[in-house]
Amino acid sequence: MKKLAFISILFVLSSALSYSQDFKYEVFGGVSLPYITYPSSFSYEQTKGTSDMILTGHLGIRAFFPINVNLKDDMFYAAMGLAFSGKGYKCSSVYRYYKGIEARAWSIDFPFRLGYKFKINNDFALKAELGLFGACGLFGKWKDSQDKRNSGQYYDTDNRDTFGCNRVDVGLSGYIGAEFNRITAGIGYNHGLPSMGALPYHAKSRNILISVGYLF
Repeated sequence: MKKLAFISILFVLSSALSYSQDFKYEVFGGVSLPYITYPSSFSYEQTKGTSDMILTGHLGIRAFFPINVNLKDDMFYAAMGLAFSGKGYKCSSVYRYYKGIEARAWSIDFPFRLGYKFKINNDFALKAELGLFGACGLFGKWKDSQDKRNSGQYYDTDNRDTFGCNRVDVGLSGYIGAEFNRITAGIGYNHGLPSMGALPYHAKSRNILISVGYLF
């Protein structure tokens, strides 16, 4: 898995260098706030809800491919890349079975979005993006704060008595931000679509990402 992540990084970097005359690339990082949503059957109140967020981070690289449309100073573009990203959740008291469970993990994310850049002046622009993401889990653990002996691997769905999750995730992805000269800042959101795996049975991943970056 680590070899796959390393090869993916080399592929994106080499692609960026090979076609650098046609597009820009960005190194970015920031804070991640992942959590999960769960169905009514797991809640004391019998209503759909969310777990608590946890604080983690992300670091990655993206490439921006311009889409040739005559819009004067504004621009459509495609953005793709990869990021080393934190995942997880912390179960609150509304969870019927999972009170006290906290999980933290890391994955490689592969976002692909189409965007629109609205140029305010020569130094400042606003950006909005919408698309998809894929994620490949690397490593992580879950633990029970009420029973220190109760813990396990995050990416483990073989044993249905654990809180392990599927290693692969896909879903919708969005981003809004600003660009000042070569500095970027924005907030993104990843909305996982499939069930996460063993436990919680029908929970789905969510992630809020607050980023700053530098364009090359």
